[in-house]
Amino acid sequence: MLGKYHYFSGRIKETSGGNVLYHLCRMTYMKTVLGFGAEDYFIYQLYRKTPAERKQIMTGRQATEFEHVMNDPQESMALGDKRTFNNRFCAYTKRDFLYLYRATPEEFSSFCRKHPDFMLKKNWLCEGQGVRRCHLSGEQEIDAFFQENKGDALVEELIVQHPAMNALHPQSVNTVRVSTLFAHGNAHIIAAALRIGTGDNCTDNLHNAGIACPVNLSDGTVTGPGYDKAAHEFIKHPDSGITLRGFRIPNWKNVTQTVISAAEEIPTVRWIGWDVAVTEEGCQIVEGNTNQAVDLIQIGQEGVWPKIKPLCDI
Repeated sequence: MLGKYHYFSGRIKETSGGNVLYHLCRMTYMKTVLGFGAEDYFIYQLYRKTPAERKQIMTGRQATEFEHVMNDPQESMALGDKRTFNNRFCAYTKRDFLYLYRATPEEFSSFCRKHPDFMLKKNWLCEGQGVRRCHLSGEQEIDAFFQENKGDALVEELIVQHPAMNALHPQSVNTVRVSTLFAHGNAHIIAAALRIGTGDNCTDNLHNAGIACPVNLSDGTVTGPGYDKAAHEFIKHPDSGITLRGFRIPNWKNVTQTVISAAEEIPTVRWIGWDVAVTEEGCQIVEGNTNQAVDLIQIGQEGVWPKIKPLCDI
């Protein structure tokens, strides 16, 4: 942990000047008293913010507490089960899948004949862990794969993303994280971020070298540069070279209408971060996260508390 503090205090000195020891002390104080991590101090530029501005940002500690208050624990657990989620929200996911633990070799072979290219996902893993794109052709290859991976895992039909989203980084499905809060009988969109993969990664997850960009809720336009988990700033995507600020997410109205509709189907889980893939026809929900990382939806934009507090008695 000390190494992380030294790293980010050094980064701040490089970009903004100041004394490293001063920033180390400030980071320690904000971690101990306010609950901000070392990355938070740099990504949110807390060293430039007033106390009132810092209060707008939801910390990781606050996010955990908020999740426990807002979400029914059993329903939240069900959403974390990818098999249960795909069954419950099939009208929004819009893709074939097969749960390998319950599947027969014949069912898997039939799936592969229909979808020779597919995604493999370990059921309970998060942050892009255990996700890989696969291609199988011959029956021997299909049978060997099934025997090796049969267990608590799913195979899913590939998502064909919108050409504009594909141009950002073709190796991954680049999704939009849209956070909703159910209050007073309706779902409300609180914040959104564009997630983009990098390098050879098949996922866009921020914890797997992905990039997050702030998004304007009114029209789906990226409003600033992207950031990775190490707080590096990206004016352009490092692989495709596309300028990030000003990029407009296609079918934005369909994206917002879809997450509102999905969130209102499960009012006992009030605080959800939806990952949405944009397609030429509209959009497909990838998954819903009840323990969403709030840094993703606050990087480069205002904190979420000013939007949440008017809707909740907290």
